Amino acid sequence: MSILGEVYVRRDSLFHRLDPRIRFVWFACFILFIGVFNHPIPQFIIFVAIMIIGLGLAKLGSPLLKVMTYFVTIVIVSMLMWPLFIRTGAVILTVRPWYVITTNGLYTGIGQSMRWLNAGIVGAIFIMTTRQRELITCFRDFKLPEPIIHTIVIQIRFLPSIAGEWKAIMEAQQIRGQGIRGGITGRLKRFGWAIPMILIPIGARVMKMASNLALALDSMGFEANERPPLYKTLPLKRSEKALIAFFITATIVIIGFRLVTGYGWIPLY
Repeated sequence: MSILGEVYVRRDSLFHRLDPRIRFVWFACFILFIGVFNHPIPQFIIFVAIMIIGLGLAKLGSPLLKVMTYFVTIVIVSMLMWPLFIRTGAVILTVRPWYVITTNGLYTGIGQSMRWLNAGIVGAIFIMTTRQRELITCFRDFKLPEPIIHTIVIQIRFLPSIAGEWKAIMEAQQIRGQGIRGGITGRLKRFGWAIPMILIPIGARVMKMASNLALALDSMGFEANERPPLYKTLPLKRSEKALIAFFITATIVIIGFRLVTGYGWIPLY
């Protein structure tokens, strides 16, 4: 079984058949797109493009939609928090004297929320379409240091384990009558009370897993700085090089357009 466990989703799709280095360049370019815009309109365009790739080219379907549900609470909290800090623009609604929703505050809240959502979906598509061995090969071809490669791969490997621990802790707290339930609205109402009851146990579990992993690697004589002697880089085809060049060129053009025209950016101060 792949070391990525439940993270990798097996599909017979065009996106899965791409060279992992192309998928990595695609991932990096879209992260840059997400970073240079904070207006909801370009973020929505990016969201549509990501969903076309994830649902169409990668055929991820329900696994990708399930990942999106994990970001709902973050998106809602972000949309509610940003109007507290952005007071420029026309006033739309005065909820309290200290909570005034302005046009820039509303647009920034929606844009920043979509930033979180888009970044999460792009990362999910990349790791759900890339096997562990492909991930390692890709990072080695880009000359990343071996300690960084192994750190990233191990973190991805333990995402399903941490998600399972999170679910087990939530169910244990509910059995004890702690009341961490009620959907998104209920969790938001008890946000400050419930989060410590989850984060403290999950932190302890993660530290225990990290300690066991370190002991296991040490007992096997693992050296993070050593590269396998039989490692061989597979050459890219001409069409694959052209696709990578297209992604890089498009990224440079879009970032240059944003910097020159200022389109798609709301001043935060």
